[in-house]
Amino acid sequence: MPTKPDALEKRVLVALRWLDRRWTKTDPSDRECTAALMQVLERLGKDLGYHVNRRAPITVRNGEWLFDMIWTSYRKDLLVDVPLVLECEWTPAKLNDDFDKLLVARARHRVFVFYGYTRQSVDTALKSFVHRIQRSRLTEPRDRYLFAAWTDERPYLSTWLQIGRRLTSA
Repeated sequence: MPTKPDALEKRVLVALRWLDRRWTKTDPSDRECTAALMQVLERLGKDLGYHVNRRAPITVRNGEWLFDMIWTSYRKDLLVDVPLVLECEWTPAKLNDDFDKLLVARARHRVFVFYGYTRQSVDTALKSFVHRIQRSRLTEPRDRYLFAAWTDERPYLSTWLQIGRRLTSA
């Protein structure tokens, strides 16, 4: 089974790396990071022809639907595909709660964007996520998880791809 990013994951990685370059120069708040992430990935999902529901301010209708972001495809008002679900968490103490939502997602791609103070805290969190994937009875051999973590240490962004029970750098 291939362990490299597929075409959709490559597009998401390009968007995340673009955000990383932008954020390195501006040092945005968590709220600004979330807004930029949602905006960039919403545009990508729509460009690819998907219906996108995303985390949005409370005043905006058609916001979050189950996940911080979900791309769906409908045929004659029937949900036929869920190409991507995404959860985003900037508070290290809340990572597992948000990650667990992805374990129940029946989507072709699961993306988890998160923050850790240091490389070591990111590595610890990643080990926890991999353990959760491996121990979950819901995990299937072709399940795909794309992880993107920012830290306060250079390099700020690190990415990994998990397919089934196998983790690789992305």
